[in-house]
Amino acid sequence: MDRAGGHGDVVSGTHDDPYLTLAAGDCEGLATAVGLWKRGGPTGVADRDFLLYEGASRACLGTWKQAKDDLNKVANAGGEAGLSCSERVVLRWLQALVRYRDAHPTFVPNLRRNPAKSPCPAVPASPSPTATQTAKA
Repeated sequence: MDRAGGHGDVVSGTHDDPYLTLAAGDCEGLATAVGLWKRGGPTGVADRDFLLYEGASRACLGTWKQAKDDLNKVANAGGEAGLSCSERVVLRWLQALVRYRDAHPTFVPNLRRNPAKSPCPAVPASPSPTATQTAKA
């Protein structure tokens, strides 16, 4: 996961960006991506990150009890501490959505692509090894 603070949470060497998938309103795509992630271990997704995006996908799809359970597990695993900017945005979105649903049990979200610009700074791409080698020559 990106820890520099920008969006671009590419997970487990895949090309999936869960933040952008959620921002696009692609609930099914996010659920599918999360279902494919390897959880834990040195090459897997950290439990808290997994639970965050699993909870987001569940809220997005309207499985509220599971979304709330995942949100509680994220809180018990440290909450916001150490999350990237985009992960904090997703966490706050999930918290607000679950809180609203708790207060309004008949609420059904109408999620669609969010055209707003990310509040997180873009992370510049790393230079390729070839470009670095050429620059040093």
